[in-house]
Amino acid sequence: MKEGDRLFFAPRVRFEDLDFANLSATISAFEDRVRGFYLEPGLRLADAGAAFGAGVVASVAIDAIARYTTGREEVGERICEWLEANISHFRVPDPLGRRRPPQGSVKTLARLFYEDFRNGLVHEGRIKNLGQFALDGRDLVEFDGDAMIVNPRLLLEQIHWAFAHYCGLVLQSKTDAQSLIQRLRDDFEVEIIAEQKRTGVARQVQ
Repeated sequence: MKEGDRLFFAPRVRFEDLDFANLSATISAFEDRVRGFYLEPGLRLADAGAAFGAGVVASVAIDAIARYTTGREEVGERICEWLEANISHFRVPDPLGRRRPPQGSVKTLARLFYEDFRNGLVHEGRIKNLGQFALDGRDLVEFDGDAMIVNPRLLLEQIHWAFAHYCGLVLQSKTDAQSLIQRLRDDFEVEIIAEQKRTGVARQVQ
């Protein structure tokens, strides 16, 4: 995000201020990024009754969090792994058993969400196979016939809780923290170097 001539990693953290040698400050900056760019805007959309917009932001938030916290390289595997590990609603099998992987096992709702919601929204700007967002559902995931319906507000709340739990634990694991920092370095190296050149503040990126 850019404001004036400053490029921001998170709402309250400029790229020029990132210091990966400071573990707690880096985790705090990452937390500010996810909450400030994804979760809080998503909840504001839900409060405004914008179910589709809130659902899009929730889907992208899952994508981002799974990228930095699972250690998986393959996109589908890390998103499904994160959903199943952190949101119990997505661990259960597809109740209709409509689409089966090649090995014949029934897909979980995490896999259906990844294929129909996340992939549909990111690649085509739509939800596939009758998937829907609705704010009036009493549960996070419901079915109406063949339609999988996700409540984006409840989803965002669950993501928020799971992310807060992760942030509370990551500082206790040097391996997990280093993995997170390395991924951030890899993804944002270009922005960091550009801001260092602009400001004359040099920090070690690698």
